[in-house]
Amino acid sequence: ISRLYGYDNFEDNLPSPLAPGKLNQIQKAERKLRVSLCNAGLQEVTTFTLVPDEQKNMNMIAIKNPLLKETSHLRTTLLTELIKVGQRNINSGKKSCWIYEIGHIFEKQKENILQKQLLSGIISGEKRLESWTTSGKPTRISYYQARGILASSLMSLNLSITDQPYNQSQSELLHVGKSSNLILEGKKIGIFGQIHPSIAEEHNLPNETYIFELELTPILSSATRKNKWNIIFKEYIST
Repeated sequence: ISRLYGYDNFEDNLPSPLAPGKLNQIQKAERKLRVSLCNAGLQEVTTFTLVPDEQKNMNMIAIKNPLLKETSHLRTTLLTELIKVGQRNINSGKKSCWIYEIGHIFEKQKENILQKQLLSGIISGEKRLESWTTSGKPTRISYYQARGILASSLMSLNLSITDQPYNQSQSELLHVGKSSNLILEGKKIGIFGQIHPSIAEEHNLPNETYIFELELTPILSSATRKNKWNIIFKEYIST
């Protein structure tokens, strides 16, 4: 930007006075959420924005000059790449893979391009440092344990997110009988559930693998209102 604008157009002196930078309430809420997810045992990862073409998905946006076939389109979900990360971890000998990502997806919407920021993650396998309590035998994490991990992460923002029945036609990734829609303030903001057995078998993942994907914008918007954790103080006026 500086090269195009021209270095000679910049003033020699720094702005006066210099004010310290700070985070706005949305940024503070997002940082608070990241810390809560890490405290719950999930590790943050970053996957590629460019992905291969999916013939079934007509909403994908193609790149005009792709370098590779595998990076020819913009992603429409974070879960596909996160599942691959889980597969690589399990295949390398790891007993578990608890990860999350906050990133953008891109979809066609008539003649426009729709961009959304999502929070997605995968909870696969048990995560503990010892195995003597079970005589060395592995234990599988249950649906409610995995759901509790996500709930405890969102609890730091003081949000009330409820579960509603999941519709099979929504996604081929989830097990119908062990999945739910996540509702915030009467609106659906995401999904949570056990991965479909066929997907688990295809990627060599445990059947007790759970995934979630939520829209981040309504979460941060709700969390930063005055009646949430962001307390607004008013000047006391005596009468």
